[in-house]
Amino acid sequence: MGLSASQARFLAVTARKANCEFRSLQLAQQRLSLTRELQKASEDYQDALDATRLVWDLDPDNQGAYMYDLSYDLLMQPSEYNKYTPYLVSRQDGKIAVNDKYVKAAQGIFNMVQDPETGIWSSDGGLIDENGNVVYRGDEGFEDVQKDCFDKFIDALKENRAMSSAIANNMMNEDPSIDQKFVFIPEAGIGGELFGRESNNIMGISGVLSYIDYITVNTANGYFEPGSKAAKLAETLICDFGTVDYYDTLEEKNAEGYDYNGVVTKYHHNPNNATPELGELRADLSCYLNDAWVPQSGGTCIIKNGQYHSDPQFGPTGSPDYSDKVLTLADYLNEDVTLMVTGQQSYSEVLEVISWMLRNASNMQDWTLLNDDVDIWYDKVKAMMAQENSAVNQSGTYQKLVEYAKENYEKGGDSGSLEEHSNAQSSLAILNYFDKLAKGMYHLLMPNPENPTVKDQNAFITAMLNVVSRLRNVDGYNGLDKNYVELSSKAGNSEAAAQTAVKNADAYNCWVKYGNAWAISLSNLTEDFLSEFINGMDGYQDGCKIAKEMGASSLITDNPDYLYTVNTVDGSYESVWESEFYSIIFNSMCSNGLYENQMLEEKGYFDNALKNGQLFIVSKNADNYYYQSRYTQAYGQHIRQEKDEQAIAIAEREYAYKKNKINYKEQQIEVETRSIDAELSALNTEFETVKSLINKNVDKTFKMFQSS
Repeated sequence: MGLSASQARFLAVTARKANCEFRSLQLAQQRLSLTRELQKASEDYQDALDATRLVWDLDPDNQGAYMYDLSYDLLMQPSEYNKYTPYLVSRQDGKIAVNDKYVKAAQGIFNMVQDPETGIWSSDGGLIDENGNVVYRGDEGFEDVQKDCFDKFIDALKENRAMSSAIANNMMNEDPSIDQKFVFIPEAGIGGELFGRESNNIMGISGVLSYIDYITVNTANGYFEPGSKAAKLAETLICDFGTVDYYDTLEEKNAEGYDYNGVVTKYHHNPNNATPELGELRADLSCYLNDAWVPQSGGTCIIKNGQYHSDPQFGPTGSPDYSDKVLTLADYLNEDVTLMVTGQQSYSEVLEVISWMLRNASNMQDWTLLNDDVDIWYDKVKAMMAQENSAVNQSGTYQKLVEYAKENYEKGGDSGSLEEHSNAQSSLAILNYFDKLAKGMYHLLMPNPENPTVKDQNAFITAMLNVVSRLRNVDGYNGLDKNYVELSSKAGNSEAAAQTAVKNADAYNCWVKYGNAWAISLSNLTEDFLSEFINGMDGYQDGCKIAKEMGASSLITDNPDYLYTVNTVDGSYESVWESEFYSIIFNSMCSNGLYENQMLEEKGYFDNALKNGQLFIVSKNADNYYYQSRYTQAYGQHIRQEKDEQAIAIAEREYAYKKNKINYKEQQIEVETRSIDAELSALNTEFETVKSLINKNVDKTFKMFQSS
């Protein structure tokens, strides 16, 4: 029995030992696999450090000062960035590469055929005349066919939304003696001298944002002189919540020597009547915003992309630091800017003042909202409403707000009640937002701002009034349902509640309440206004709809192909430049043919295809002819490679994540390996013990049989 038991134990130990050795082998294999995985991640990271992107440098002589991502739209849409001069894209055989919108416009005009296998449309450049015959350059009658086809081509581009109606209207031929719908320049791109280029005013939403940045940043850097058209426009586009002095009335300002004539220096406090320096630090100017969320009732702050964003900062030269604190209209449209208030405040009188100014805007040239800063609104509106039995005039709440703001209250000041503090903070923030929303949008996008049409003026006022209604945070205003979204009514103050309110505000076009924290997305309100303003000017044909939930809304910014008419500061001869631009494209297609490439708008493909020689740039040379070349030799040297910092940052995060994940797995393997080694050591000891015991039993058995 002893021998049998020992043998059974020997087999069990042997099996356990074999299992441990197998598990150890598996762990060694996993460790080797992790080593290879880490090596692959390291190689990918090293490759990413060399990642580059193609950029468009507006000013190659001042490299990097005005740099934008290279895109097909930037090359193929007339703008100030390409100086109204198209940079075409082609493949090796010279055919012009175009997207599906251009192909749709070219079908029926050019000699288009479709490859039955790939479905790609292409043309050898021949035009189709009214009889359906293909006519090539040099053939008899080609010029007459060309003019007719150009008219059809422009109409088709407009219909396919590859060109805005505004551009097409600019290109209309106003000479009744010429039987042609649009101005066509037959020699453009094939030797004809081009007109001088300055700027363009038709652009997509990305162009609008870039133009705002272009104006504001260059004004801050001193590129545009104070008092210039660009600097004046820049002031309307900047909202730093600190450019307005709320302490003095208009009369008090005049008495104390404020400068009203400068652009950036407007409303500087100069008690000695000294001339203010550009961007002089105005320590006494404040919107009273907090640097962070305040748990007590009355705290107000601005949050941009999840970060507190309150006070403006000014650089050592006095110029605003636009990179961090100062907001522009582009930030509202392109970032996530949220206003957060602790506790419910009453904005009825403040919003009523704005509504009153909007409803009484019979003459926009004298409109207080557009011509005066926030602190003077009250003085002017009060005077205008003095004879009226107005709720604003009678309540005095707005008057108390302005008068309290004049007491030189600074953050944490001990004068005034908590209610007055909170009302001043959040109400002045709202007034400041309205101030720059109205001025910025009006001067940037209102057609003929000096004398707008009744339709455009009504579109602007209606859009502003709708924003006013969304800022009301009361139940059942004017018989409507609750005007805000309450996510939680649980009492108490916490940073988590504030963060939840801010996070959810992005999904709504109204106030969001969570506990005692109230938040509203100023970015959403700005997009709402832009959508309703543009929709109204277009006769409500764009299908925009603003609902309480962003997901149920349809905004003009959701349409990446919509082209805006922007009031550029130095625009002239746009119609000539636009006619030349599309004449060059048309003439190039007639000369070289075209083909469909549906990947042109994919940034990754577009960059790689140009880098590896799959695609070429066709650009104007000094002799005014268009030639094909690698992008590095394109005319003007605007296109170049730049280190892709964004791709590198993404690669760094991915590498850190993979490395941490691998390290964690290796630690687990190490712990398990040690456990197996300990178990294997014990099993080896037990194995030797059992083996020795078996040997003794065998010897004992043999001896027993021998003695018998």
